[in-house]
Amino acid sequence: MKRVILIHKPTGVQLYEGTGFIETIEKGSPDYFSKIQKVHDHHLRSLDSLVSILTSIGVSPEVYRRDDALPVLEDADLIVSLGGDGTFITASHSLQNTPILGINSVPFSSIGHYCSLAIHGTESFPYIQSTLERIVSGKEEPKKMTRLQLFVSGKPLPIPVINDVLIAEKSPAATSRYVLYYKGKYEMQKSSGIWLATATGSTAAFRSAGGTPFGDDCQAEGRRFGFIVREQYNFGRESIRAGTVEKPEDFHLVSGMPVGRLFLDGSHSEFELTPGQELRIDFYEHPLRVFRATLP
Repeated sequence: MKRVILIHKPTGVQLYEGTGFIETIEKGSPDYFSKIQKVHDHHLRSLDSLVSILTSIGVSPEVYRRDDALPVLEDADLIVSLGGDGTFITASHSLQNTPILGINSVPFSSIGHYCSLAIHGTESFPYIQSTLERIVSGKEEPKKMTRLQLFVSGKPLPIPVINDVLIAEKSPAATSRYVLYYKGKYEMQKSSGIWLATATGSTAAFRSAGGTPFGDDCQAEGRRFGFIVREQYNFGRESIRAGTVEKPEDFHLVSGMPVGRLFLDGSHSEFELTPGQELRIDFYEHPLRVFRATLP
C-alpha cells in the first residue's frame, strides 16, 4: 500500500483548550478532571505508538485529527481510524471503495463497536503490528458492510448511513406526524419519531429504544435494515410499531412535520424533511470495505 491516512479523534482536553472550561473542571471536580486527563494521555500515547508501529512495517502514514481539513480520503489505499465509533463513522461517510480499519485508542473509556483492534498498552502492540502487516501485504481481505442510501422526494442524500437514522421533528418536545408504509399497509402516525438501523447499528440507539438487534452486517444475511417507532401516541390503535426490511420497496414514509429532520449517524449530519416530502431507503451501491481483525 502506497498511501495510508490515519485519522484520530480530538480528546476532551483538546476540544476545550483555550475556553477556560478545563480550568473550571480542575477546580470544581478534580476527580472528573483526573479522568479526562487520563483519557487524553492514553489517547496521545496510543497515537504515538500506532505511528511507530506503522513506521516499523514500512508505512509512513499521513496523520490528521478528525476536525482538521481532511484530504480526499478515497485517494488513499487504506484509512486507519483511531478513537472510537465516532471517528470511524465520520471517516466512513467519505469512502466508497477505500477500505478502513478501526482501532480503539482508549478502550476503558470509548465505545468501539466498529473498532476490531484496541490499544490497551504495550501488550497489544504485537497483535496490532501483525494485523497491519497482513493488511499492508495484501494477505488480509476486507469484509463488506451494508450501508443505506436515503432519498428525499427522489433526491439522494450525500451521506451513506452505516449506523442509524433518526426521523423526527427538530424540537424533541414536538410531535412527529407522518404517513408510514410498511409491507402493504399505510398508517397515519403520531410519535416521537422513528429509528432506522443497519444490522451493525441495531445494538446502539435502536436497541435502547426497544428494538431487538438483528445480526451482523459482515455476514451474508446483513442486507437489511430495521425500524422502531418511538413513543407512539395512539398505542394500541396503530399497528405498525417495528420491523425489519429486506426489500426497499416495502418501506417508505411521507412527512407531515412542519420542521422535520433526518439525523444520519448521529447529530452532526442533519437534513430537512418538510410536509409532503417522501422518504425512501435503499441499500447504498458501495458497501463499506472494513478490516475486521479476529482475536488470536
